[in-house]
Parts: sequence; C-alpha cells; structure tokens
Amino acid sequence: MIFIDNKYTKWYHAIVQNANLRTLSDDTYIEKHHVIPRSLGGVDSKENLVRLTAREHFVCHLLLTKMVTGPAQYQMLSAVTRFQQSRKYQKRILTSWEYQKIRKCAISARIGQRHTNEARQKIKDRHHDVSGANNPRAKHIQAVAPDGTVYNLLGTLKKFCKDQGLAYSSVLRALSVHSKWRKSFNGSTKDWTFRHL
Repeated sequence: MIFIDNKYTKWYHAIVQNANLRTLSDDTYIEKHHVIPRSLGGVDSKENLVRLTAREHFVCHLLLTKMVTGPAQYQMLSAVTRFQQSRKYQKRILTSWEYQKIRKCAISARIGQRHTNEARQKIKDRHHDVSGANNPRAKHIQAVAPDGTVYNLLGTLKKFCKDQGLAYSSVLRALSVHSKWRKSFNGSTKDWTFRHL
C-alpha cells in the first residue's frame, strides 16, 4: 500500500468515501482531487478523481502529509503550499490558521530535503558558465581612466575595481547618477568616468 496505515489514512478515506456517496447542489463550489496524487503515481481516471469542497480539499492535502514518509512526504508538503496560490476560477479564502499551516508545510518541505550528488552536479554545470561575459544579467560598463585609457567591462566591475585599486562602492555611486557619463570624485576613484553601455 502506498499510504501508511494510521488514523490520518482512515480519516482521508472516510472523506473520499463520503464525497463519492453524496450529491451536491449545482451552486456548491467544488474542486477535483486525485485520491492517489499524480506525483505518487496516481492517474487522471474517473476512479481516482473525487469532487471535494474547498475545505475538504485542503484538509485532504494536510492529511496526505501525515500518510507518507520520505521523498513522498516532501512532495505532499509542497502540494499544500500551492493552496495559497488561487486561480481566477477558484474561490479560496484562507483563514489565518490555514495560512499558518501552509507556511509550516513550506518550511518543512525545504528542511531536510537534500539534493542528490547527481542533482548537485547538474546545478553546478548549469551555473558554471554564467559568470562574467556569459551572465545574461551582466551589466556592460565602460570605464575611462584619468590617462584616457578605455576599459569595456562585462560583469566584471568588482574584480576590475579591485585590480585598479578603486573603491567599488564609489564606482557604484558614480554609476547611479542620472547622466550619460558619470564621474566619480570620491577617494581612490577620482577622475575616473563610468557609463552603462
């Protein structure tokens, strides 16, 4: 069995069974719920879907966090956090208690969850080539030294300042002034000019 045999599982199945046996009026707001969540191998079949009220749906997802262990529990905790993201057609209004439960689930979903070595390597590889010129958010800056030497910088301003003996904070201040060319007159950056390209 995919779920642990405990009181939460019994409550969960009682809610699902009750929902399958009742008839709701047409004006009742309902949400579809996968009895066995898709992330745990559930499918979109009629037998695996049940119509729940918004409150029942929320309670069922809270119960699911107590019905599984290991990686599946992190998935169920993450699923609960999605209740704070309502779509236009959903009529979800969270009480302070519900919001608190959602936030606790979000924290629990992150704590203790570790990346595998393979996942760590993928993250490292993905971010390996985003420094300097390869960084899509790198700023293009042109610096002109007091002797007239022009430097074109791409995402290397901090290193450039260190190499030239310039105060990085002063250069940033100079770049924040609203004009085409920014001249810095503070300390070690005196007579240097900077501009964004």
